[in-house]
Formats: sequence, C-alpha cells, structure tokens
Amino acid sequence: MANYEQRIQFLELAVDTKCDETRVREIVEESIIKNSCDKEMIREIAKDEATKTGDAVHKKMEEAENKGTGPQKKATVTTVIEEMNERKAREKNLIIFGITENQSEVKQERIDHDTEKINELFYDAKIHLEEGNIMKTKRLGKYDSKKDSRPLLVNLKSIDSKLTLFKNMHYIRGMPKYEKVNVSNDLTQSEREQEKVLWAEAKKLQEQCISGEYQYKVRGPPWARKVIRIKK
Repeated sequence: MANYEQRIQFLELAVDTKCDETRVREIVEESIIKNSCDKEMIREIAKDEATKTGDAVHKKMEEAENKGTGPQKKATVTTVIEEMNERKAREKNLIIFGITENQSEVKQERIDHDTEKINELFYDAKIHLEEGNIMKTKRLGKYDSKKDSRPLLVNLKSIDSKLTLFKNMHYIRGMPKYEKVNVSNDLTQSEREQEKVLWAEAKKLQEQCISGEYQYKVRGPPWARKVIRIKK
C-alpha cells in the first residue's frame, strides 16, 4: 500500500510540474515498473483513456496535444490516477451471480447465509478460506421477492484467494448446484465499457466462424482482457 501511495504522489507531482503527455506516460510506466507492479495494467489504463472514441478523456488529450495547455493535461492525468485508485479499491472484490438469497427479515441471518454459501463455493473449488478472509458481503440492487437472487458483492482480505478461485473454476462448472452461478471481477465503469466492446468483437468473430469448430470468449485479468479462440 505504501508503494501504491508513493506512485500516486509521484503522478500528482507530474501534474503540478505540467510535464507533457509523453513524459506523463513515461512517469506512469516507470513508477509502476519500479514498484514491481504489472506493467500491462497501466498500459491498458492508458490505452483505455487514449483510444475510447468520443470519450471525454480522449477529447481532452487531443486538446492537450493541439494546444499544449496545463489544465487539460492535468485533467487527463487526474483521470488516469482516479481510474488507478478505483481499480485498486476493487481488486480484492468479486461479484457472484446466481446464489439464492435467504428470505429472512433478520439482516444478520441473510449475511450468515451468504457467507456460508461463499465458503461452500470456495471449498468446492478446492480452496480453503481462512477465518476472516471474507471481509464484507453485500447484495447489489433493490430487493425483489419475485427474483431468486441479486448479485452478491464479496470483499476478500487477500487477492490471492480471488485469483485462485478463477483458476479453479473448472472444479465446480460441472456441479448441478452451480449451474446458474457465475463469478466475475468487480469492474470499474471504464472496464465495463471495454468489456462490452470485447464481447461485441467476440460475437462478430463467432458469426464469421464458418467451420463452427471454435468459440470466441473474453478472458484474462481486468487489466489485460482480450478475445481468445477456444476449440469446441
């Protein structure tokens, strides 16, 4: 965490000194690498901010290149910093779909039910969760008695448990009780927009696949999602 805060301070210093866009990108990447962070993550963040057609950030970057004014450069770098902060805050989160809700009117009973189901899911995926690893659970959206369940947001103490779950999902995919259960990362708005673009690309490639031998899916960690081809 200390290293992360140092990187943010370093970026804010870049804003204050009003360095040009190229130097800002260099500072971002250099600071990430020096602190042993994933280089691809910051590249994807910068790519998202620089290439989204019609996005306000993209417009600001073009203006900064054309006019070279400090405030516009500051807005661009600030947006990248905010995106990094939000991704950092969500990195230990999971969103689980399809876990049936407890209908009790007692809040703690509902929380206990969800915690039990989460522990069961991890256990079936060959993962032992230590006591206290589940920091917080929260159902997303307004309660509707006509629906079986709302998405379940899970905040974990360790990111390692989350990464291992994604790696071990093949253990539970064939189990009937998990037929309607899906697990995803807690994405930022920027990541969700990019996810839609990638899935649209995957769908287009699937439609163009004449042989029908392959499926096109979106896979990879949040900072390096991509379309891949899988043989059926």
